[in-house]
Amino acid sequence: MKINGFSAAERQKRYRGCRPLGKKAHRKEAEIVPDVDERGLPALDTFSGLVLALTALSGELPAALVSRLPASDTYKEYAVKQLKRDSLLRTFYRDGVRGLRLTAAAKRLLVECWPDQFLPYLSGSTETNQLKSEITRRLRLHRMAEVLVTMLNADVSVLPWEKPALFSPAPPDDLTALDRPAYYSSREVKELGAQAVKVRGSRSTGVLLAGDHAFPIYNTGSSQMKWEDKAELRLKALLEMELCQTRLPAQLKQTKQAAIIFASDMGQMAPLVGVDKHHSCFVLSREFEPFCYLPSDHHGEVILQLLCDPGEKAVLDGILQKGFKPPRLGDRERRHRW
Repeated sequence: MKINGFSAAERQKRYRGCRPLGKKAHRKEAEIVPDVDERGLPALDTFSGLVLALTALSGELPAALVSRLPASDTYKEYAVKQLKRDSLLRTFYRDGVRGLRLTAAAKRLLVECWPDQFLPYLSGSTETNQLKSEITRRLRLHRMAEVLVTMLNADVSVLPWEKPALFSPAPPDDLTALDRPAYYSSREVKELGAQAVKVRGSRSTGVLLAGDHAFPIYNTGSSQMKWEDKAELRLKALLEMELCQTRLPAQLKQTKQAAIIFASDMGQMAPLVGVDKHHSCFVLSREFEPFCYLPSDHHGEVILQLLCDPGEKAVLDGILQKGFKPPRLGDRERRHRW
């Protein structure tokens, strides 16, 4: 009997030395054999296919980011090891930063199997194909990958082939798929062509369309990011003219803009609100106000889901706008007061 196109002998040869997924030895063999085609590539709707797709879209996927993807820890560990055994994925470690990159064989197979999806990312001199080893460039790729995973976990469309090509030179007429929140990376925004040159200096990783809002997305990671007010102002103007007024359907012409900033912790909040006078805080000027500051973890994903749902967001805003009773003084405060 064949499972996923492989006989028992073929599966034994292909997966020799692999550990089972769970603690129980009687777990079905079909559960530990990923769906693969005749070329040895996993299907894109499997976990292994998702890892390959995210790595292709981001260029380099932070190794620690795999833990945030949807699957059991045991399976994720197994799947990544299997991709490495199949010479589709490799680890790149330098300057204390560990990431996952596609092998040359993986790039070739992805382009051969799905040229429409991966050719723009895995050909020519694109940043995701001609990877650099400089730490600044790698951290930029990692920050973009973090946003992709956060959006994915918040049920936002991130894969280019699952949403309308809104920023292509000839956008599609059917935009019904925009009923679901969709995230467009900065590389997709650059498909505008000559217009995108105006926002080359922007620090945005992309733009999220959700409800009646367009959210330019930023990710400072664990360090402060230098902002350029003029570049971000040009980005806002570009989105207003090319997106809100031109490419979106009539019912979305009144789309408003509000920035979302991701960070690894709350430590980056102080510079953004102007505590650090030597740091530019564009978000408090006329460019993007208000803005949302979210952590790059599960808590940020939950809040992002609320922001993407106008009904739930309205309920949350109503709760936060209610009057609260003054705090009750504890024993220590009472003694201090007297």
